[in-house]
Amino acid sequence: MKKLAFVLGLAIAIFVSAQIASAAQIIDDALQVNSLKVGQQGAGGVTYFNGTIVNETTGDDGANNPVTFGDNVRIDGRIYRGATAGTTDSLSLIVNDNMEVEGSLTVGSTNVLDAINGIITISQSDLDNYMLMSTYDAAANGLVDADKLDSGIAATLVGAGTVGNTEFGFLNGVTSGIQTQLDVKQEAGGAITGDGTTTQSGMLSVVTNDSNGKTLTISEVGTIQTNAGATSGGIWNLPDASSVIGAHFTFAVVAAQNLDINPRNGDQILAGTNNSGDAVRGNDIGSMITLVSLNGSSWAASGGSGSWDDVN
Repeated sequence: MKKLAFVLGLAIAIFVSAQIASAAQIIDDALQVNSLKVGQQGAGGVTYFNGTIVNETTGDDGANNPVTFGDNVRIDGRIYRGATAGTTDSLSLIVNDNMEVEGSLTVGSTNVLDAINGIITISQSDLDNYMLMSTYDAAANGLVDADKLDSGIAATLVGAGTVGNTEFGFLNGVTSGIQTQLDVKQEAGGAITGDGTTTQSGMLSVVTNDSNGKTLTISEVGTIQTNAGATSGGIWNLPDASSVIGAHFTFAVVAAQNLDINPRNGDQILAGTNNSGDAVRGNDIGSMITLVSLNGSSWAASGGSGSWDDVN
C-alpha cells in the first residue's frame, strides 16, 4: 500500500513540474543576477524587454556607464530614438563616434556613397546634372573657375562692381610680361621717360635748370634746358644728331649769362652758324630756341625768340 502511494505521489509531482516548466514565470520584483545565459548553441533563445535597458552603475567621476554589448549585434527591426518610429518628432538618432560603413548607405532614396563618388569623379559634361551651386554655397564651400561656367564672369562682379566691360577690353593681349610690351614706363608721381625711339605727344615738357651747362643725352629729348642760377657762362653739348633724328631740345636764357649750344664737330646748326661744330649763343633773359635733329648731321631751329649768335 505504501509502495502504491509513493508511486502515485511521484507521478503527481512529475506532472505538476512539467506543467510549471511549460508556463512563464512572473516575478513582481527586481531580479538581480551576476550573469544570465539565455538559449544554447544551435537552438538560440529569445529575450524579451518590454521596457528600457539601462546601466545603473556610474564611473569614478559619477558619470553614467553605457550599456555595453560585448559581441556583434544583429538587429532585425529599425532603430529610432523617439517614442514612435519616423521623423515626426524632434529626437534625432545620435552617433557619438566615428562610423565605418562597409556596405551601402542610403538617405531617403539616395545612395549617399554613390552620390559622393559621383561628385568626386564628376566630369565637365555631368556638371549641370550633378551640382547647382548658389552664390552662398560657392562663397562658403569652394571656388569655381570661369572656364567651368556656361558664360564668363560678369564685369560687375569684379573689383566691387567698379570694373566694366570697357576696362576688360584693355586686357586683351596682355601677358604676365606686360612691362616688356610697353615702350615707356610711367613712375608714380613722375614723368614719362623712354629710350627716345618713340614720341610722346600731348605730354608736359620737363624743365631742367643747370647753372653751368651739361652734355645732353638721349633720355633728355623733349626737355627745356635753362641756365637758372648761373653766375657765369655755360656750354650745353648736343648729342650726335644721327642718334636722335626727329627729336628736339629747347633752350631758354633765365639768367643774364652766356648760354652756348654746341653741336658735335661733324654736325651743324643750319641758318644759325656758318660751319659744322659752331655753337650758337644767347645771353638776353627771355631768349628761347628749339633745335630739331633733321638728319645724321644737321640741326634746325623750329622756333625761337631773342638773339642767338654764331660762336666758334
